[in-house]
Amino acid sequence: MSYAELSAAADRIAAFLHRNGIVAGERVGLFMRKSARTLAAIFGILRLGAAYVPTDVGSSSTRAATLFSDCDVRIIFTDPESARHLIQHTHQLKPRVVVMQPRHEETNDTYESWRTLDMLHGEKHAYPRSPPDVNRLAYILYTSGSSGTPKGVAISQRNAVSFVEWASAAFKVTAQDQVSSHAPLHFDLSIFDLYICVKNGACLHLIDADLAASPRHLATLISSRAITVWYSAPAILGMLAEQHNGRSPAPNRLRLVLFAGEVFPIAKLRRLLQLWPQPAYYNLYGPTETNVCTAYRVPTPIPAERVEPLPIGHPCDHCNTIVVDEHQRPVPDGEPGLLCVAGPSVVTGYWHAPEKTAQRFFQLDGQRWYNTGDVVRSSCEGYLLLGRLDRMIKRHGY
Repeated sequence: MSYAELSAAADRIAAFLHRNGIVAGERVGLFMRKSARTLAAIFGILRLGAAYVPTDVGSSSTRAATLFSDCDVRIIFTDPESARHLIQHTHQLKPRVVVMQPRHEETNDTYESWRTLDMLHGEKHAYPRSPPDVNRLAYILYTSGSSGTPKGVAISQRNAVSFVEWASAAFKVTAQDQVSSHAPLHFDLSIFDLYICVKNGACLHLIDADLAASPRHLATLISSRAITVWYSAPAILGMLAEQHNGRSPAPNRLRLVLFAGEVFPIAKLRRLLQLWPQPAYYNLYGPTETNVCTAYRVPTPIPAERVEPLPIGHPCDHCNTIVVDEHQRPVPDGEPGLLCVAGPSVVTGYWHAPEKTAQRFFQLDGQRWYNTGDVVRSSCEGYLLLGRLDRMIKRHGY
């Protein structure tokens, strides 16, 4: 799909939303497998000034219904397979469902009353193009958090653009780049994939959930698609390194390998660097509430004597950081404490959850800070991640 085709599809979707009463500031749900249709839906929603709410199509329909109810979505874009899954046990959502499907596609659906939208065909209709507003809500990403209760991280236009501008300058993505989209759209790594490409006219390669979990096929894709920029959780990169078992890797054009979301075991990272010695490697850190806020350029090769995990690095140019104790008092350099972040990429709070917002955000020295809950200490290489204040466990990047 070309950028012109994507833009035309986004216009049709924005016009559809406008005809159905959606206005700037309202939320639109996404419950569909990653595809060009999903991207067109995202940009159509944003062009109207609404906000998108992506959810995990692999999760239970009950969880999806809970999230959509929490943020009061009036329309849910989906595909036929995902729609059946969504309303199987949550029939009350059926009136909000819109199945994105070209008219010529034949399905065996028994839900004949579904509303459908063909984003590729039909006339373009007028709609009120939303003027820029940095304070307007752009999207809501739900994270279970350490308590296990879903909470909506409300990201504004300002928050998202701040990160995208920093990442564009830091990694110099151009129209010649071929960028992977490995992360699911409800995971904040996807923000880099989508908007870095659009800002710089790069080519985005969508990787669906089945392919994303298959290291053998991913290695083939990286080679055959001439991927130049890769971004994912370390778990999949570790599996990519292990699956070769001494065989010569397929040639590739990678120039950047970025990873975030969990600790990358040194032994597996060292093996990956031996497998792919050409790219520059970066360890990126940041919760959903800040997106990336610190970065560390991985030395190549990693010194043989190193056994401890990599640092999470120094703060990014668009972020301020401090380390505090449990009473929000700054600690001396080199002492362990809680990492806190301020700046334009830090969200203002959680969707309709003032108590949770008050627990993690505070004022200090005229700035509003977010307490990540991560224990760190400063060093000459940047921050060293020591663990969590709570007992949250991450598995496979989640």
